[in-house]
Amino acid sequence: MAHSRSSGDLQLVVDRRNGLSARLTDVQAAFSRGFATISRHHKMKVLDLFSSKEHWDRYWGEEVSSEIHKELLRQIFCRLDVTGQMILEVGAGGGLDSIALAEKGAKVIALDYSSTAIDKIASNAAAHGVHLCLVIAEAHNLPFANDSFDLVFHQGLLEHFANPLKLLLEQNRVIKKGRYILVDVPQTYNLYTIEKRIAMHRGRWFTGWEREFTIGELESLLKTAGFALDGAYGWGYYPALFGWLRRTAWLHRRAQYIPWFRPLVALLDAWWRFVEDTRLPLYYLKSIGVMGRKN
Repeated sequence: MAHSRSSGDLQLVVDRRNGLSARLTDVQAAFSRGFATISRHHKMKVLDLFSSKEHWDRYWGEEVSSEIHKELLRQIFCRLDVTGQMILEVGAGGGLDSIALAEKGAKVIALDYSSTAIDKIASNAAAHGVHLCLVIAEAHNLPFANDSFDLVFHQGLLEHFANPLKLLLEQNRVIKKGRYILVDVPQTYNLYTIEKRIAMHRGRWFTGWEREFTIGELESLLKTAGFALDGAYGWGYYPALFGWLRRTAWLHRRAQYIPWFRPLVALLDAWWRFVEDTRLPLYYLKSIGVMGRKN
């Protein structure tokens, strides 16, 4: 049964990223072998793990900091004038992405099955002076009529369900024909995956259980659920050191004292821009997202 109550600029489009998948086959296979080694040691234990409401009530009951997912929002704003649009966030957590959309004039419903998370969203919405409709309900049984929303989105939700297709089919039901879904999840080929699996093996992962997706798996899921693909993106370096190495500002500062070094820095900048305009980042960044439109 659902319960509800009321509460009080970015860039890296990768729609053009294509053509590298075949070249990444060997890299994928190598990563898969490494992850499979870990999986063999904890496979039976992971089968006994799950992500429960109690995990999330405990998590949101602590003083955790929520974050705005800038790349996720940019993908939405690139495609949709959200003013007056009906938008649903499933598994809204701290609700800051929903709040950002409401500030742009969207009519936003934030749904979570954790009452503690809903309390957190209400507090955050009041602090920002925006109105959200807050709903306590299960993600696999949305309490809304067919064809209700212009956009359904979620960040960090799908990876906590053993049957993600069931969730996507339910979301397809409540989206209007031709309108949007956005799904943002952890990406497989990343050190974060190894760290997470070790923590799950030791029973120390904060949500109890979590999976991850390759870009191919995520895109295939959306197509199977009845969506036409409308772009993909990636974000987040893990560990943070990789992000520092990506940024070349520190090299520019040193290059001003070494004239012959400047062309090398410019070449490095150009190389990074080339890489980020392909699908390659979808295979090494911490998180990936896919947008689709209901067929």
